[in-house]
Amino acid sequence: MRRQRRIRKVSINLLLLSCLGLSGLGAVILPPCQTLGISVAEAASSKGDGAEMGDQWRFTKVIEPGGDAAYQEFFLDEEVYQHASTDLSDLRIEDRRGQFVPYYRESGEVEKNEQNISYKTELTLKFNKNLETTFDYRVIPNDEKSDIQGSRLEFDLPVEAFLKHVQVYGGYDGITWEPLVKGDLYRAGEFAQGGIDLGSTYKFTHYRLVVPNNAEKLEFDVMKLIHKTATVNVEDFTRQRDPVYEMKQEGQKTQLIIHNDNRLNVSVIRLETTGNFSRTYMLHDDNGRELGTVGGSKLYRLDFKDSRIAGTDIVLQEPTTSPYFTVVIENRDDAPISLHGVHMDYLVDKLVFPADGEGPFRLVYGNSGAVAPQYDIVSFKSHIEGEKMGIAGLGPQNALPEVSAIPSTGWRWLTGAMGFNAVIIIVSLLLIIVLIRKLNRK
Repeated sequence: MRRQRRIRKVSINLLLLSCLGLSGLGAVILPPCQTLGISVAEAASSKGDGAEMGDQWRFTKVIEPGGDAAYQEFFLDEEVYQHASTDLSDLRIEDRRGQFVPYYRESGEVEKNEQNISYKTELTLKFNKNLETTFDYRVIPNDEKSDIQGSRLEFDLPVEAFLKHVQVYGGYDGITWEPLVKGDLYRAGEFAQGGIDLGSTYKFTHYRLVVPNNAEKLEFDVMKLIHKTATVNVEDFTRQRDPVYEMKQEGQKTQLIIHNDNRLNVSVIRLETTGNFSRTYMLHDDNGRELGTVGGSKLYRLDFKDSRIAGTDIVLQEPTTSPYFTVVIENRDDAPISLHGVHMDYLVDKLVFPADGEGPFRLVYGNSGAVAPQYDIVSFKSHIEGEKMGIAGLGPQNALPEVSAIPSTGWRWLTGAMGFNAVIIIVSLLLIIVLIRKLNRK
């Protein structure tokens, strides 16, 4: 009898040890995510491509193709900037099967290593007719083997105050002229403008400047031709909008707060004003950091009978995506400037991708855990730019639902380690009770 009791006790102990060991072993070998399945969001991000497990793209836009070209290009819109990562590292293009399609991105920001080529000119002819003065210039090439290219004219201005509305012409032989642009040359106290942008790059070797109503016989004998070497045409990447803004008066200063809720890459702020004024200003981002501007820190407007000189555009040295920025205007003892509107220019990005996969294609974004992808297509960018491009567009934005493998929130505790171990322990205890009963019967 004692021997049977000892055998029964040892058997029970062995059963307890084996069941507890089985539960511990199961907890190690079979983690909860493998036992009960992984969520759809994890499965979507398990493609890799720089994404972390568990993160999910939250928004999508259908890419509407522009013809049947082998490569398609499209510009991002405000909704993408609002919901994507600030650095756009979470942008992905998917084909019909959900596979990522390689792409490269172009930005409208001019490279910092941009250089300007300057050409000297010589005055070949000057004559007056009916108070109108004409100046003809010949461009002196820097290199006899290279074509002359230019996009801006810069003049040495007379020292006296003046304002002249002028006309610029271009030509190849100094005889036949093609009208290019009209512009203003002026000097008014500390304000001066001696440059005229041509609006495009030309290869003219001769230029003509016509100055009407030049009763003072002002001289513009010295001129330079400037060619900007930027490889990106910024105008193609520039968009405009009218932002929400508010004005506050604090003592002798005006605070103009401009909102940028969509985190657009703002490059220029344009103020619509009236009246005559000359004010200094400072520009700050949302953290109070001062932002550098081109052309100093002056706002001015001189509006007279037949002339107007204005400098009310704030051009940023570096575009900013700050959610809001503040223009602090120093009024001194003058009344605040009369502001009737605010406009801003912002730069957009362009994506280029091969359309030889299985369409339709779509853009997905809004993934805080994604990092910028690295595609081979970037190395072939210079070759692709020579190909025919389809001008694609983006459709309406759609939100992607966050789908889980266990839809009921009441059972989500089962996917954790505690829930899994509890199930194993309960099963083990049931087995022990059943075995003890069988042994007692015997």
